[in-house]
Amino acid sequence: MKQSKVIIGIVALVVVLFFAWKLKQSNDPNNLPETDLFSAGQVAANHGDCPRAIILYQDLLKKDPRHSTALDFMADCQIKISDKAGAIATLERLVLLDPSPRNKDRLANLKAPAAPVATPAPAKQNK
Repeated sequence: MKQSKVIIGIVALVVVLFFAWKLKQSNDPNNLPETDLFSAGQVAANHGDCPRAIILYQDLLKKDPRHSTALDFMADCQIKISDKAGAIATLERLVLLDPSPRNKDRLANLKAPAAPVATPAPAKQNK
């Protein structure tokens, strides 16, 4: 009787450890297939979580450096969070893979110096 309780306890422990390991593995972006990383990045971006989306796109690009759509969407997120240097670097990579006019224009627009903001002349006061 005592032996069977010990065996049941050991089996239960093994089952719990197995499921804990599977859960950890499923939460690790390095274990997700490319399509899941891309989809998770889109969901994060669509919910306004661009920092999370960028991390997911970066993880995807480690697995598939030629994923041009991930580069495109990552640049969009970098622009949204005002990471101009990151967006320029991402778009430079994208242009190497897909030198379309759209991608070249986006890169050129980001690299262009910002136009100076005109300050209005002080209003004349009547004496």
